[in-house]
Amino acid sequence: MRIEVEEFLRRLEVGLRCTLPTMVTLSLVVLCAVPYGIPGLNKVMPLLPLLSVYFWSVHRPNLTPVLGHFLIGLLQDVLVGTPLGLSAAMFVGIHAAVHYQRPFFHGKTFLVLWFSFALLMTIIVLLSYMVVATYNLSFVPILPVLLQLSLTIAFYPLLTRIFQWTLRALMRTV
Repeated sequence: MRIEVEEFLRRLEVGLRCTLPTMVTLSLVVLCAVPYGIPGLNKVMPLLPLLSVYFWSVHRPNLTPVLGHFLIGLLQDVLVGTPLGLSAAMFVGIHAAVHYQRPFFHGKTFLVLWFSFALLMTIIVLLSYMVVATYNLSFVPILPVLLQLSLTIAFYPLLTRIFQWTLRALMRTV
């Protein structure tokens, strides 16, 4: 009986560890969607969930299903008020780009991954800017978008360190 309980607890722990990347991304979506009462903050808030999708897709793709990214993207669209499907498309696009280039990312240095992230984010953000401008049928100021992109790229080293620490500390048995 005791062995069965220990085995159940071990499997539960492994299962919870497997959901960690999805929970981190979901937490960042909620963190970015919370209204902080600062006017205009939502226009320049770093796109932290995109950073999470990129990191986990590079380092633990087996724990980050594309369906999970899609659903979290839809949730972000609902919480933030962007056109439904835009964030989901961005998340899936990042996941697909990383998956397609998986051999390239394997064993690369931090600077190469950071540069790749910056390039991919620039493409994704500019494409989403064009979609939003087309959706609104009006000109959308690009300066806040570029500031948001810059802040997202600047946050990469900090969040990557936190994610790497999380990866080492909590994913040992997965």
